[in-house]
Amino acid sequence: MSHVMYSAYYRAHIPKEKVWFFVATIRSFDNLLFDRTCDVENSIFELYVSPDRVDEFEALMGWYQKHGYVQNLEAGVSPDAKSL
Repeated sequence: MSHVMYSAYYRAHIPKEKVWFFVATIRSFDNLLFDRTCDVENSIFELYVSPDRVDEFEALMGWYQKHGYVQNLEAGVSPDAKSL
């Protein structure tokens, strides 16, 4: 049986006025994460992170949090994984 690695899963609130900057800059980090909005009205994002780059991701999110671009960052289990 082969070893399968799933993405680490996080959710975060991104203030609406800062979404454009957040999305534009995270896309410059190749293969670090995939983002999608799961609650548009409340500006809640799901962040799927390469499992071997979680430390890098958490350091980056620390910078975003310090500067007000990310709020309420929480690790969790992807709703998509529950159906596997």
